[in-house]
Amino acid sequence: MRKTHPGLLGRFTRFGRAMTVAAAIVMAMPTGALACTQIYMGKGVTDTGDTYVGRS
Repeated sequence: MRKTHPGLLGRFTRFGRAMTVAAAIVMAMPTGALACTQIYMGKGVTDTGDTYVGRS
C-alpha cells in the first residue's frame, strides 16, 4: 500500500479551504442588475381586444 506524504495532504487541505473561502467571497459580492421588464397582454386579456407590449 502506498503511503502519502503528510505535508502534501495538509497543503491540499489548506488550498481547498482557501478556494472555498475565495469562492464564497466572490459569490457574496453585490452586482448591479441591468435587466428590463417586458409585459405582453394579448387580445383575450383586454376588454377591447387590443394587444399591449410594454418595457421598462
